[in-house]
Amino acid sequence: MATPLHPDLSGTSGPPEQTGFRSALASHLATAQRWTELLRAQVLARPRSVIAVGAAALVVSTVAMFLMRRAGLGHDAGIDYQVYRWAVHTWLSGGDITVGGPMTSADRILPWVYPPFALLPLSVPALLPHVVGLWLIYLTDLAAIGVVLYLVARRMWPLAGRESALAVAALALPGTLLLEPVYASFGLGQINILLMALVAVDCLAESPRWPRGLLVGLAAAIKLTPAAFLLFFLVRKDYRAAAVAAVTATAGTCFGFVLNRSASMDYWFGSGPAAGVSGSAFHTNQSVMGGLARLDLPTLTQYSLWALFALVLTLVTVRVLRSAEVGHALLGTALLALLISPTSWSDHWVWVAPGLLVVAGTALRRRSTGWLAAGAVIIVAAFAATFRMLPASGDWNAVQHVIGDSYLLIGIAMLLLLSRYAARPGRLPEPPGVLTGRLPRD
Repeated sequence: MATPLHPDLSGTSGPPEQTGFRSALASHLATAQRWTELLRAQVLARPRSVIAVGAAALVVSTVAMFLMRRAGLGHDAGIDYQVYRWAVHTWLSGGDITVGGPMTSADRILPWVYPPFALLPLSVPALLPHVVGLWLIYLTDLAAIGVVLYLVARRMWPLAGRESALAVAALALPGTLLLEPVYASFGLGQINILLMALVAVDCLAESPRWPRGLLVGLAAAIKLTPAAFLLFFLVRKDYRAAAVAAVTATAGTCFGFVLNRSASMDYWFGSGPAAGVSGSAFHTNQSVMGGLARLDLPTLTQYSLWALFALVLTLVTVRVLRSAEVGHALLGTALLALLISPTSWSDHWVWVAPGLLVVAGTALRRRSTGWLAAGAVIIVAAFAATFRMLPASGDWNAVQHVIGDSYLLIGIAMLLLLSRYAARPGRLPEPPGVLTGRLPRD
């Protein structure tokens, strides 16, 4: 059974220090539960008022993000966006996007590392005036996070109604801008949040008007990592969606050859510009390969250990996908993709935003201190981003490896927790309005 949020500790005995700690813990948990129940009651009873409060908080958190210089507004902002603009303009002028790159405002040349098909969607912001295109990315990202949070809330509490789910999303959205992966994605002018939204909408929409799998396929054609979500469809026996995703990704890749044949040949059959950053030991690479690279192991040992980790983590994820609810299954697949990808920069970990909502929802529904603690650890890690306090080269001592590989280690622990949750034969009966369903088959 799940541990209650207000455990009865009256019968415990032990040293005074231990008893005092338990009493304090019980008091804090009881207070947290009272506030949680009050908040849930407000969401259910006055969703429109909650949405208004969330909208005001979003304005404050957005302004704070810019005032704290976590994202910029001028021509020197968004170094990844600067690469997008360079690639699109170079392509349209007949240049070679696989050689060199723009000198960014960070005083270094950054290469283009995407499949050539990505040039097509990125042309929209890249062809606009610099600041206008950057704002388009910012606004799209805000909307994308909101949509993902709404869909996760609908899946975690489907009987609570659309307004209540919207209220949950409105409350959660401002806080996501305080998380390092999210504000780092904004600061870079990245498209990771948009790709997350394409995948989440495809997997969580209850009755999509498009063939399920289409959006995952598009995301995979733009950037390779979303291809991992084919596993989501395959293990859950949605073979039609898996086929649609595979065909869409393949069609997008082939269209990339039409857009830029030489760049496509180099990307898929040559060294490719991504080769220089794959498996980087740089401190913000929070993948298994990044963690192993920072250990400075022999190449064969590093790749062998990576293959072993990839196999074990894939098996764990398959276990999650076979029996977990759809929100947990989506989070598990995202964690697998982030962990086994050779390069998962910290801004790729934007899945922390919907992930925290899944964790919070599970803690509330199961009245579980374990899930509550997991959520607290994730928030602290995503807020502190301790790896940014350490040498960027990844030349760390043993303690620094534990502190610096925070996303990596917590990601592995979270995947194991999801597996344990999915494998439990009995679930607590859910109160009215908080039942969850599985992904409907098309």
